[in-house]
Amino acid sequence: MAQPTLNLMSRDQVTRVLEPTEGLTHVDVELGLKSEIFFKIDDKGAPIITLNKEEHLMTTEGLQEAARGVGIPESYSRKCPTDLLFRNLDHWFRGGANGKLRFFLHSGTVVGCNANRPQYYNNSELLGATEQIIGPDHILGYHQVFSRLDHSRISIVTDRVFEAVTGDVLHGGIDLQNSIIGEHKIEIAPYICRAICVNGAIVYENISQWSHRSDSNEPISPWVRNATQGSLGALDGEFGRIKHLTEVGVEGHVPDTLASLFRKFGIPVRTQQEIVAEAATQNGGGGPKTMYDIWNAITRVGTYSSKLSTSGARALQSVAGGVTHEYNLCPHCHQLVKQAKA
Repeated sequence: MAQPTLNLMSRDQVTRVLEPTEGLTHVDVELGLKSEIFFKIDDKGAPIITLNKEEHLMTTEGLQEAARGVGIPESYSRKCPTDLLFRNLDHWFRGGANGKLRFFLHSGTVVGCNANRPQYYNNSELLGATEQIIGPDHILGYHQVFSRLDHSRISIVTDRVFEAVTGDVLHGGIDLQNSIIGEHKIEIAPYICRAICVNGAIVYENISQWSHRSDSNEPISPWVRNATQGSLGALDGEFGRIKHLTEVGVEGHVPDTLASLFRKFGIPVRTQQEIVAEAATQNGGGGPKTMYDIWNAITRVGTYSSKLSTSGARALQSVAGGVTHEYNLCPHCHQLVKQAKA
């Protein structure tokens, strides 16, 4: 079976993307009169913070997050003159605010600040345990890789393939989500990548989530390996469900089908408009012919939309997984309905 060349990231490229959030350390502080937190600028105009009597450079994002930690919005801190911003910060950090904050440092520089203080894990640790189970010889590359303190994601594309229709190759893989500050769950899920457009979808079932209640009781690597194994085992079933979508016709009923899908999955209006526009371009402008075409419209928007946040894009790719898992079309009203159980 001839396979298109996939435009994927190499392992070295992934390492460079992850590097700014690798090897982090942190300093936990309590706000108030005794905090001894001070702000100033160095002779080059860079912000410096004193934490536990030690001075640290701050990135722009680190400074903005420190301000946000005491209720100063980014829209203000970004535009505010530095001397005025520092006077505000001095007031709130040393008397005007209460509570605790965690400052995150990368090579001694403050890169972030947040009130959440969960145990956190390097993306490289999670990725390495995942790769052990997949096997390096079976990894074709990486897709949708980004890493921030609030949200990290790595999609691993493997050599597990099938054809939805002749010449239309899809690859199975693993999707890994992490969050240093605990804003999102650590999650491992089966992943589907369409070779033609490198669109992605997250399988609706066999998603594994790490509970931070286990942080102090067990290492995370065995969980990652077990979750990866389970996700790989779910791929064949998903291949079959996607194949079924190619057999469900929607010609003449696309608006009804899309409207039903949007209601079922609670898709926001702005995203609905993008999906409708994408669907209209399919089949040379003739629109979707099958549910597989609609599925591809969703994965396309979920992968490439510039209007979606990173978490919103991942959520829409999960919706694509939901479309394949349990739903079919009523032959009379053309609405999405649950398939009858065998």
